[in-house]
Amino acid sequence: MNWDSDWLYEPMQKPRVPIWVVGAWPRKASMLRAAHWDGVLPAKMNPNGSFGEVTPADVRDIKKFVAEHRSETTPYDIVIEGVTPSDDRDKSAAIVRPFAEAGATWWIESMWDVPGGLDAVRARIAQGPPSEH
Repeated sequence: MNWDSDWLYEPMQKPRVPIWVVGAWPRKASMLRAAHWDGVLPAKMNPNGSFGEVTPADVRDIKKFVAEHRSETTPYDIVIEGVTPSDDRDKSAAIVRPFAEAGATWWIESMWDVPGGLDAVRARIAQGPPSEH
């Protein structure tokens, strides 16, 4: 078998699975690299190199940056991660809504160190996505 065959590098799925890249916002080189792919999961970098919270204003600026620097015409995702309460759908929607209005296309519930552990994660999953009533 020839392991250098082209088939080895071609995705089986057409179109291929979207590739989301972490981009350090507002670092231009990082964001240009992310703009080349199908989406960005932004990590905000403060001028001193520390991490900050991505805001809806950042999402608007990221969307504008990508529109100005991306040549591909395929859809582009801006992926935001955060935590919403498992016991209040209205409050959850209020947290996510400003990001969606700013141009975010995905919200990832990122429960890395959540009080209540696995039971809290299961409760959040059972609640379902934030939604408008």
